[in-house]
Amino acid sequence: MERDLNFKKLVKMLIRNLSLMILGGIVCATGLVFFSTVSQDYKMVKKVYLVFDMQKPEEEDLTVRKNSYFDAYQNLYKSNLSWTSEELSQEEKSRVGSVSVEVANSMYTITVTLPDGDSLENDEMIFDKLIQESENWMKEKYRDDSLSVEILSEETIVSQSGDDKMIKAVLGFVVGAVLVAGVLFVIFVSDKKIRTIDDVNYYLNKDCLGIVEKNAGINDLRECILLSESTVWGITGVKTHTSKTKIAQTLSEKMSAVGKKVLYISMEPKNKKELFTRAVELDEILEKELSDVQKICVSDWSKIEQIVYSSQFERFMQLAKSKYDCVIVDVVSLKEDSISKKIISLCDDNILGLPIGELDGEDVVECVDQLSKLNIKMAGVALSKMDAKRRIVRF
Repeated sequence: MERDLNFKKLVKMLIRNLSLMILGGIVCATGLVFFSTVSQDYKMVKKVYLVFDMQKPEEEDLTVRKNSYFDAYQNLYKSNLSWTSEELSQEEKSRVGSVSVEVANSMYTITVTLPDGDSLENDEMIFDKLIQESENWMKEKYRDDSLSVEILSEETIVSQSGDDKMIKAVLGFVVGAVLVAGVLFVIFVSDKKIRTIDDVNYYLNKDCLGIVEKNAGINDLRECILLSESTVWGITGVKTHTSKTKIAQTLSEKMSAVGKKVLYISMEPKNKKELFTRAVELDEILEKELSDVQKICVSDWSKIEQIVYSSQFERFMQLAKSKYDCVIVDVVSLKEDSISKKIISLCDDNILGLPIGELDGEDVVECVDQLSKLNIKMAGVALSKMDAKRRIVRF
């Protein structure tokens, strides 16, 4: 079963996690700028002019010959002169990263990329050697064409490749934000936890009776019970830490506050007797007539199976139903003990407590389906924020 998705939910999720996207963008941008600075190269740019004097222009069209010389010079650099130049030592050749040339009329813009270092002056000398070698190459290549070659060069311009830090920072931020958004989308699509009323309706096809946060939402549950004809209500959960005990206790107090005669029964082994003022032990109350007690708890959990499956317990539940306006039973979690199913089967109706964002919908569906097969009533679900864990990613 896949989670019900729509564009509105996705946009809402991304907006809620905007801070994570911004943080991802900042981290990616910082990393990109940092590593580009660590491995920073710099470029030397020199503009040169190819000047030549042909003594026999009448033998061939001047423009055609000029273009052939310019193309030859450009191809010279495209073949990377630094690797063939005899003017450069092996160490100097290893310094040169790449050589590129652009031509406009008779002006050539030559760019040499060199690794970062402290030998800027020496690198300028390497560049000058490249220019000189290119001049020698032209003179040698066209010496039979009555061609006199001279190269005029402008001052070398040095630029750090880190000058585009802003571009890299912006690019890194965008990439980081998009990556985080992608990860959030994958998590969102694959997430099957029950978080909203829509999730309850989708997975369980049950009503969400209220969203409980401290005292908020309990009044919705109280209204549900007041409007119902059921008297004995079981409050249970799929697993532990589902806030069911807090819901049951607060619901009992709220029902008492509106003048109802309420009996609270704790069938949860983790609830100690001393937590309940004037609480009566269940095995004791079964041995005597039910009086006007308000709270009952289990004294010895090792005897609970014997108690729950006894005819005395069934009679006790019927008697409690006749003597009280409302009976709230805090039932042990469904997956924690099979006895829970027997207890809630004796209740008129039940409420399933679910902490928001803690349980997979498929796990809850499995439990609810089991209850349905046993003909156990389930009035609906109470979503609880009281035990919900705080998460970095928000849905």
